[in-house]
Amino acid sequence: QSRMRKMNKRDYIGCVTWYVVSLLIGVLALPLMLLREWYQWKRYHLPHIEGEDIVRYGIVITLGTLTRVVWEIIKL
Repeated sequence: QSRMRKMNKRDYIGCVTWYVVSLLIGVLALPLMLLREWYQWKRYHLPHIEGEDIVRYGIVITLGTLTRVVWEIIKL
């Protein structure tokens, strides 16, 4: 299995959290997520930025933002 397919409890919690954040603030969640990943890399001296998380959470944020946009259109 590829690394993208392996998800643990932390990954699921992260996906749900970023989905909710993107429902609340839309696409602004994307730069926040990128800043958070950079901060973790710097703060905890990780060997590399976790690209799998960036891709995974980026997809989730995109879905949440699209859901928010569709919800706003329906509300009109």
